[in-house]
Amino acid sequence: MIRISRVLAVGGAVAALTLVGAAPAVASQPALSVGTGTAVLTPATGGGYAGQLAVRIRATGGDVSGVTVVIDQPEGLRFAGERDGQLQTCVRTPNVGPRGLECYLAVTIAAGGHHDLAVAFTSLAQPQRRSRFSGEGAVTVSSATTATSTARFRGLLIGTGPGVDPAVYRPASAPDLAVTAGPATFVDNGDGSWTGQLPVTVTAATDAEHDEIGLSVTGLPPGSGVRVEGQPIGCMYGEWACRLDRVAQGARRTSTLVIWSDQPPVAGTELTIGVTAMRGLQPFADANPVDNTTTTTVNVN
Repeated sequence: MIRISRVLAVGGAVAALTLVGAAPAVASQPALSVGTGTAVLTPATGGGYAGQLAVRIRATGGDVSGVTVVIDQPEGLRFAGERDGQLQTCVRTPNVGPRGLECYLAVTIAAGGHHDLAVAFTSLAQPQRRSRFSGEGAVTVSSATTATSTARFRGLLIGTGPGVDPAVYRPASAPDLAVTAGPATFVDNGDGSWTGQLPVTVTAATDAEHDEIGLSVTGLPPGSGVRVEGQPIGCMYGEWACRLDRVAQGARRTSTLVIWSDQPPVAGTELTIGVTAMRGLQPFADANPVDNTTTTTVNVN
């Protein structure tokens, strides 16, 4: 039996049909939508910027389990994880572009519900008085049972001065690193071995993106071992013996190399220290390579 009722609405009449005894409605198909705000970054301790992007994922149809989250990073901003560690196995995804990362979110979102993420970003930019907007990035979500949904966003690098209309942020195209080091000071351990320490300071004159800094040391006694203080394993010998964290524009990073040897070091021996920016495990050509190397001498106490 069909019962028909009429409901008056502003501007006209709308007919409403009520089906009595009809078959139950088919359950909604799973679907996702995603929304974002602006990734707001503020000056960070040690240089550069750090901040977060709020992301809300909604299940607009039925329940959804297991979500793929693809983050297309804006130029000059780097994905630094999710605040609560929710995004897993984030890997580069070339089909999105050179700045795309594909992550997995192991959650079930109930129909009509939502799930929130706080996606962290950093930048190597040097703080300026005027705030700056980055280029566009995007967050795309999908699952095995849904189509994709994409939301676009920008990063806002908060300036240190009064609020004015933000400028456009464009990172440099090439790194400009400089290194100073030394002296290397060794002590006799009294058991046929020697231990040394070598301070190394790296500065960056541009904000060109890089993943890490490769550091080489030549002139050490044969068979010497080297590690960066604070790192759990030693450096591997080769063209880039050690790895250092990246350095923001205008900042400096000082690290201590710990050296051990079964061969007696010779006071006055010259050591050569070199650095290079690395991106995608490849050397990234420096804009001013003349100060990418330095020399120092060995002291023996």
